[in-house]
Amino acid sequence: MILGAASMLALVLSPLPAEAQLGRLKNMVAGVEKGEVYGEDVTDEGSPIVFVVDLTPVVDLPQGAVDNLKQMVAQQGEAYVRQKLAEEGSDWALRAAGPAGMAVREVMRRRNDRTERARNHVRAAIEGLEDDQRFGLITFEGGPRSWRSPAPEANESNREEAREFVGGLQKVEGDGFLQSALMAAAGLAVDPAMYAAGGGAGMPPAGVDPTSAAMAAQAGAAQAAIPANPSGTLSGPTVSAENLLRGVDLAFELEPEAIVIVLGAAPPEDTVGLLSRVEELTADRDVTIHAAVFGENQSGGVLRELAEANDGELLTDDEEEEDEED
Repeated sequence: MILGAASMLALVLSPLPAEAQLGRLKNMVAGVEKGEVYGEDVTDEGSPIVFVVDLTPVVDLPQGAVDNLKQMVAQQGEAYVRQKLAEEGSDWALRAAGPAGMAVREVMRRRNDRTERARNHVRAAIEGLEDDQRFGLITFEGGPRSWRSPAPEANESNREEAREFVGGLQKVEGDGFLQSALMAAAGLAVDPAMYAAGGGAGMPPAGVDPTSAAMAAQAGAAQAAIPANPSGTLSGPTVSAENLLRGVDLAFELEPEAIVIVLGAAPPEDTVGLLSRVEELTADRDVTIHAAVFGENQSGGVLRELAEANDGELLTDDEEEEDEED
């Protein structure tokens, strides 16, 4: 069989499987397709597009761990527990909490994996934006705040700066929030110096005194975000409904055409009038809102209603759902 000239040319110009695979890899960030958030292509959603992002792993301690930690404090004393936490971090407390504590270790490992996947999705989405598209970032580290205002263009320099910012976002706490939960479970007040514990995992930024007023405020906020629920277990931290509302307000200040909210856990109910506030902000405007929930409970809470009311989608961590089935 003799191929025609056109067929020969197509064969020569068509990429080899290895080349095609290489091209696909070049269009990915840490395994995530550029321009996508949990499978949703956000590159054509308009300009500016604003990402509202919280990457705090959710802590959840079962009753058994809480009871064991309280017993340990009663037997060993507060000073001993604080010293061991400062020297060995949360690993020591999880071991001391017995089998329930070891179960928490595995749960936290999986939740940290989900957090890193969420981080990679945000970075990949930013990397896939067009150079002339404007974008913004709203984060919750130290309270709701805008990364830059007004929203800059997504040129190479700004995309790289944003990727680095998201890459370090909420990593300063490291082990700190888990330690906060363990200390709260043990009935201890959070010590701001604990952020320097754990072999550097919870170290504050270079040049920051861990005993400073700012770190003390951060530690206090961490403890306040870890309430006990009626069953006696401890859960948190999550973005409060009030902070989420403030974050969405900040997003609208950047005059977006689209908003993508990425949270580990969403408020279950519209306790602060989020839906009515967004309806007010979108009056006479067309703003698409997508919401991604990457935590253990991906029902979406009020975010599902928010997305559905604004032509958006509730996005979930399908990879985690597959892990649960395995």
